[in-house]
This record gives sequence, structure tokens and C-alpha cells, in this order.
Amino acid sequence: SAPGPTPWKSRRAFPDLTERFIQALTKVGGEVYLAEGLESALVRVGSLLAELQPEQVVVDGGSPLDQIDFQARWPEVIWNRVPAAQRWRPTWH
Repeated sequence: SAPGPTPWKSRRAFPDLTERFIQALTKVGGEVYLAEGLESALVRVGSLLAELQPEQVVVDGGSPLDQIDFQARWPEVIWNRVPAAQRWRPTWH
């Protein structure tokens, strides 16, 4: 088969979006926990749940969070998922 087209390259520069997110979250008093991958992030969530012992937690699920069965993993917590139409979307300035 014939090779596909070459990848498109933008002439625009895109800043490090991870760093921008960290700065924005920190600016409003949020805490950042960096993880090597999904499983290590879930281990950290488990540690936070053990420390804070919440009764209820809200999950703003898009991928990959929508594929995690939080209720099965932590049944002692009531999990509330944000409907797709109401999910927060960042606005970068």
C-alpha cells in the first residue's frame, strides 16, 4: 500500500500545557500530584481517600476516568459522576 501523507506541522508554538494547567490550578489553591501513569495515579487517589475519608466524591470523567469503576475500587465512598454536558472545560488566555 502507498505511504500516508507526511505529518502536518504547525508554525505556531504551543506552550507546555501541563505547566499552564499546574500554574492555573495552584493559583486558585489547588494541589498538584504528578504520577508516572494511571495506576500510580489511582494509588495516590487511594492514599488521599484513606487520609481524608470523604463520604462522597465527584468525578469529572472523560477518558480515561470514564473507564474506571471507582465504586468497585473504593466501595466505602459514594461516587458522583458529572454528566458529559456539564463537564468543565479549560479556557486558556
